[in-house]
Amino acid sequence: MWIREVRRLLRLVGDNDSDHAAFRWESDRSGQALDVHLPAVYCRFCGRSGWAAAYPPAGQTLIVDPATIYREQVRNPGKVAALVHAR
Repeated sequence: MWIREVRRLLRLVGDNDSDHAAFRWESDRSGQALDVHLPAVYCRFCGRSGWAAAYPPAGQTLIVDPATIYREQVRNPGKVAALVHAR
């Protein structure tokens, strides 16, 4: 049996059905070029899951490059936001 560390796991953006979320590893480049995957996040308090994104400089869209998000999470954690679907 081979077990892989759950690290650098990305979740497909736009998967509204949380029972069937689509995941892939950051190192797996075989995904569709049009699909957007962001780092997966999970709230231990409420049990909901979602995505992580980084805040850009003012006036720009969210940063969705996983490598940049991981880097910002270490360098400047205040610039990383958890995007969790609230019901």
